[in-house]
Amino acid sequence: INALTASGATNIGDGLKVGRQELVAHGGPTKALILLSDGAPNVMSLPNGSQRFCFVDPQSPTNCTIYAVNQSNLTKQAGIEIFTIGLGVNNFTEGLLKEIATIPSNYFFAPNSTVLESIYTEINDEICELAFCGDGVLDEGEECDDGNTNNNDNCRNNCKLPFCGDNLLDSGEQCDDGNLNNNDLCSSACTVTFC
Repeated sequence: INALTASGATNIGDGLKVGRQELVAHGGPTKALILLSDGAPNVMSLPNGSQRFCFVDPQSPTNCTIYAVNQSNLTKQAGIEIFTIGLGVNNFTEGLLKEIATIPSNYFFAPNSTVLESIYTEINDEICELAFCGDGVLDEGEECDDGNTNNNDNCRNNCKLPFCGDNLLDSGEQCDDGNLNNNDLCSSACTVTFC
């Protein structure tokens, strides 16, 4: 991003279109697009590949703004959540970015670039659910994760596999007293000891 050069053209519609195509073709189960803009769209691509420039009218939509809204609607219909960030934008652009976002609360205003990190963190937290034991997904540090609260199956509620000495009687165990002491009534092999 540091190598980009601002040219004065803002093509939000095609940005949404290309992002949608990429996520539909290669995205995972959670699809989200973040649009950061410092102005209203003033250019759009035509079907023949040429570009059309629009004069930004802060009072009424132009072909470029209509194209951007249409592309956002197609993106939402594809099941992609849209977040928008307005970087120092005016009221007209802010209203447009709110309309482009999946829901109005997916719009964030950034008066300057110093608040972008906190905005991206907030969006990340909303998009990415934090992994936890019991979510049904085997994560790093888990021996198992069956996504239930049954502690008497093949996966404990702490995402560890059952073992002899865990103080829970499992299939194949005669006893399980929670220790590996062979000098009590339950051996370290979870069998009953006899005198």
